[in-house]
Amino acid sequence: MTDIPLRIEGKPYDIVYVGRVVTRKNLATSLKSLNLALTGLTLLLITNTDEDSVNSLIKQNLSNSLINLVLKFNASEKEKFQLLQFSKIAVNISYDETFSISTMECASQGTALVLTDQRFIRNIYGEDAVYVNQNYFREVYKAIFDLLNKPDCLYRMSELSLSVLRNYVYSNLATRE
Repeated sequence: MTDIPLRIEGKPYDIVYVGRVVTRKNLATSLKSLNLALTGLTLLLITNTDEDSVNSLIKQNLSNSLINLVLKFNASEKEKFQLLQFSKIAVNISYDETFSISTMECASQGTALVLTDQRFIRNIYGEDAVYVNQNYFREVYKAIFDLLNKPDCLYRMSELSLSVLRNYVYSNLATRE
């Protein structure tokens, strides 16, 4: 898949969310899913949304004291990509998003992907992601839990996330067109 071997064990962020914190992005369901965790997990949230809005959403939806929350506001592109290199699983379960640049950014750094089960999303990512119904926080948690507790599967999904990018490299697009 990749010339550079992936390292899963050295990644301190179990879950990463990248993007605006708005209702349609459905971060609330991701946060609710983490309330089911029985062991400590670290969630990295990278956003340019104002801190008050983010903190309010977190207060309303995340009550599990076992979750270590790391907030990064207004990260530069370089900072964002450095942080993504240390993330295991990216969760993007938007209600209506189609092509997501932030999901591609996560994939480019080898994070396993948990995505909304929508036909358009499946057409882009194929077998390179784990799909969930964005309305069910228990299903989201199960996908996260399964990946974190099956290192071989997590590693494989991390490698597969890198492979989806080959479809969007300029030379590959130009050849197809």
